[in-house]
Amino acid sequence: RQVSHDVDIPPLLRDVVVREEDIPALAQAAFDDVCSCGNPRDTNID
Repeated sequence: RQVSHDVDIPPLLRDVVVREEDIPALAQAAFDDVCSCGNPRDTNID
């Protein structure tokens, strides 16, 4: 929580307002992130 406070972001995911229509773009961005290739599980956009 201290880090969240220090960088001025909400401490809980439920405090982040996400519109339903934004979810596909967020999912695509997460899937395209370079860090996702290190995931030991197979992933897909769904």
